[in-house]
Amino acid sequence: LDEFGGAGQHFRLIGEQAVVRQQHAAGADPRSGGHPRGVHAAIGAGLVAVLVVPFAGHYRGMQAPPGAAVALSATPGSFVIPPANTIPGRWWLAHIDARPGSIWGESTVFLGWTALALAFAGLIVLLRGRARSRRAWVFVLLTVAGALLSLGPSPALPGGDLLAPFGWLAQVPGFSGMRAPARFVILVTLGLAGLVAVAVDAWLKPGTRGQHIAVAAIVPLM
Repeated sequence: LDEFGGAGQHFRLIGEQAVVRQQHAAGADPRSGGHPRGVHAAIGAGLVAVLVVPFAGHYRGMQAPPGAAVALSATPGSFVIPPANTIPGRWWLAHIDARPGSIWGESTVFLGWTALALAFAGLIVLLRGRARSRRAWVFVLLTVAGALLSLGPSPALPGGDLLAPFGWLAQVPGFSGMRAPARFVILVTLGLAGLVAVAVDAWLKPGTRGQHIAVAAIVPLM
């Protein structure tokens, strides 16, 4: 997937360069906005599709082993329970319960207490309307969508299957072979990273009360 992502970026740049050359040939100023970014994105998406579709075709019709998606799903608690081989994980085992699992387990999706706290601060910034751009709400959507997908086809939530987008996705041709919903936690980490950035950006604005204290606290937490 990383290679396909790199290829997509590469071909997107090629597409943009082709559009710029076309503008020059027509005597247009490429900085004038004559071609919206949507055109560039469409060119890149088309080129990526040419590469990905033949590869994805091999996965059409594949079925995950029975019960695999349920067994390899995250749980609401797994986001905050540290792995067993970490210091917090060993403390958890000694003082709370036996839920910490192996760091290599598919369902071990510990997000980090510090990251969660900073992301919550970013959410507060968004709710107060202090974020640099309202587009930062996309990080909230990524976090929620990734969390619900990672919980698999039967999440342990009050809504049950109604809050199971993985079950809907598994009905789409080409996606029925997915066996480890917990891997969708990558979307959660991306969303959390954005929310942390929103929080830090708000704290570093000139004139913010406690700015130096916030910076001094964040550095060691990294």
